[in-house]
Amino acid sequence: MLEGCVVHDGALIGMGAIVLQRAEVGERALVAAGGVVAEGQRIAPRMLAAGVPVTEKKPLSGGSERWTESASEKYQQLRERYLRTSTARSKDGSSTV
Repeated sequence: MLEGCVVHDGALIGMGAIVLQRAEVGERALVAAGGVVAEGQRIAPRMLAAGVPVTEKKPLSGGSERWTESASEKYQQLRERYLRTSTARSKDGSSTV
């Protein structure tokens, strides 16, 4: 869940993670699943952050940095495909487009 925060390019937010108001997740950083980024907290670029509240665990490098980058690109491709192919539906099932 994201609420009034900034998530920079290439950053990944894990499943069930929460990023609260005025928090900032740096470029290509990774917030682990279930983590909570506290209100106003800053996560540095290219860092792994985990916990409740999250703490910066270690810099991403090597395979973990490459995985974060490729996963971010894949999610953007999926988003673009969804936007191209989806149509909004009304409650009765008819297309609203």
